[in-house]
Amino acid sequence: MDIVHANGAVPLSRHDIQPASPVLKSPGIGPAYAVRAISRPATEFTGDFYLTMQLDEVLWFGLGDFAGHGLASAIHMAMVQEELERIIPSCPSIDPVEVIAALDLSMREVLPFNRFATLVIGRAFKNGSVDIVNAGHSHPMLLRDTGTLELIRSHGPVIGLVPGARWQHETIRLGRGDRLVLYTDGIGEAAARCCLDEFGRERLANAIQRADPANPLDSILSEVDVFTEGTRHDDQTLLILTRQ
Repeated sequence: MDIVHANGAVPLSRHDIQPASPVLKSPGIGPAYAVRAISRPATEFTGDFYLTMQLDEVLWFGLGDFAGHGLASAIHMAMVQEELERIIPSCPSIDPVEVIAALDLSMREVLPFNRFATLVIGRAFKNGSVDIVNAGHSHPMLLRDTGTLELIRSHGPVIGLVPGARWQHETIRLGRGDRLVLYTDGIGEAAARCCLDEFGRERLANAIQRADPANPLDSILSEVDVFTEGTRHDDQTLLILTRQ
């Protein structure tokens, strides 16, 4: 399985964020997944993150947003990412629901009252099957190669806030050329400079459908920047998983 793999370790400081996309090659047969991701902080520190991790022939991916801004949110999101990097490799048979449940349990022990994270986590198999859990996050969008767009809705509450919370997973099938788009609310809620209008889900869906397959990140974010005239009030993180 050949994967175009963006560096998912988003550091605390915006000046350290690396947009590099090295190629990771691993043994295995079947289709490849291209993963492209970028995080654009609004201030010196970011509360967003994305994650990719390949274990044998399974590709794990995730994207999240910690509520709030500033250094405290950045530290808490780094804790979330560190826990995911510990939990996922800990058991080869672990599934996304178990990952979310374990993460929620550990984070509720350390997070301040009324603080939480939203998160999407998933695992992709070489046959195109993808298990995904949306924990209170902005709805991911699945762009089919035919041009149709599907929403992946929430499968449970946010992380770190609701005692006894439960989640479900959804299994989707990616055909060749299908693209799964994950994003934080800093993109969907990006505001125009002139008024209170937000970029919104409909504009984002149109931008995803129009995006250049060879460079979808820049295509989508350029439409956001035109709409906002370059202003940014929240962190913006985007991850696109494409079955090749």
